[in-house]
Amino acid sequence: MKRPLVVITAGFVLGEVLALCLQEAVYRIFFWFAGVLFLTVLAVRRFLSRSVMYRTLLLIFVFVFGGMTAGSFSGARCREQMEQEEKRIIQAGFGDVVQLTGQVVDVREKSEKLEIIVNQVKVGKRVRNIADPDDIRWLSLQYPVQLSGTPGDLEGWEEKLLPGKQVKMACSFRLTEPAKNPGEFDAKLYYRSKGVVCTGYIKALKESSGADQPFMRLILWFRRYCSHVLEEYGGKEDSSIYKAMLLGDTSFMETDTLDLYRSSGIAHLLAVSGQHLSLIGGGMYLLLRKTVGGFRASGIIGGGFVISYGIFTGSSGSAIRAVLMICCLWLAAERGRTYDSLSALSFAALGLLGNNPYLIFHSSFQLSFSAVLAISGPGQWMIREYNIGKNWEKTVVISLWVQIFLLPVMAWHYYQYPLYGMFLNFLVLPLVPGLMIAGNMILLTGGFLPLAAGTAAKVGHVILGYYKWICEGSLKLPGAVLHTRSVVLNFSALM
Repeated sequence: MKRPLVVITAGFVLGEVLALCLQEAVYRIFFWFAGVLFLTVLAVRRFLSRSVMYRTLLLIFVFVFGGMTAGSFSGARCREQMEQEEKRIIQAGFGDVVQLTGQVVDVREKSEKLEIIVNQVKVGKRVRNIADPDDIRWLSLQYPVQLSGTPGDLEGWEEKLLPGKQVKMACSFRLTEPAKNPGEFDAKLYYRSKGVVCTGYIKALKESSGADQPFMRLILWFRRYCSHVLEEYGGKEDSSIYKAMLLGDTSFMETDTLDLYRSSGIAHLLAVSGQHLSLIGGGMYLLLRKTVGGFRASGIIGGGFVISYGIFTGSSGSAIRAVLMICCLWLAAERGRTYDSLSALSFAALGLLGNNPYLIFHSSFQLSFSAVLAISGPGQWMIREYNIGKNWEKTVVISLWVQIFLLPVMAWHYYQYPLYGMFLNFLVLPLVPGLMIAGNMILLTGGFLPLAAGTAAKVGHVILGYYKWICEGSLKLPGAVLHTRSVVLNFSALM
């Protein structure tokens, strides 16, 4: 059987979804029904022909059931742990100011707010004032906690909140709420997809001790440097788009600009994806091949660079998916094996969902994996089946399948679907490499060659101006956006 990893992954995803979505009793009934069906198939084997088709179907069933078993245990364990963590937060004084100690994992400056991820968390029980007593009963949390604050209130945060630092702070926690009505934003599901059990707000940063992580310190410093350079040469509007494409941060984008890209169907340009990493990682790899020379050395250094870039952009699901697939490509080439994109995609899915099953509900994960699945699956099959050789024909076929696969995801999460999105992508995608080169040139030359950085910024401004013009023009066409809110709400209510 070809691509056994794909079949296992399909079962694994099904098992996780059942364990996360269904009530425990219903989920177990379904699972045991599948087990009985599996045993029944094995029992009647002697009455069936031993044809190749039968053996293939039986093997597929075995792999699907095995993957579903693993996925169901993974999802059930994660769900139970998350629910236990929420109970601990309530016991620790939910709604009050409490004392928290933990280790900083990451800190990101988003617009006028700081977003801090802390793990190895211990929460003190009910602190009525910031100058808390010493006799605090502690509760430990296994999952990370996301805290927010403002740079003005946290003096010296650049040094005190470095990843690896042990911090003590006074915080107020708030549990994330599920959607109470169909169509409402499900905050609980969203933060669970990020691996975060609860959120909180920093009232006061009291202590910061221990050694930081030099690698993460360098990452944070470089992220701030890049943000500053892009703002200096790109201006407010252009730099916000560059930050989304190159740094993985959309928090600086104006709501109108973000809605314009989404309504037009080119919002995927703002996500750090395989295309972005291929351009950056591929360029780095070719440079290393010419300088270092060795295939293995170039691959190892290039792989390290790509992984670092994935961490640099915030370790989103789409970025990590692209990193894993690129590393599989280089590893296959180094071993002299044929690279299979569907198997690499399955490997990436198992790695991400094994770590956090709730990630499957995140819109960026669904969009990224759906697009790659459309390209690697029916898109490549149709190209081979009908001997499509011209590049423009391949682009049409792949774009069509991508739009088909993205339709339910966009309709579900954003309540709209751009009907002209496929045609718009034909007009904007050829200029993406030029825009990426312009943004990278700003970063590379902004510190010591202002003329070159300014020229690159002007080129990028022209491309972004063209994007804005063509998006605004497309939205003026009749039936530009298919609104799906009523359909989604009716379906949600039915479910």
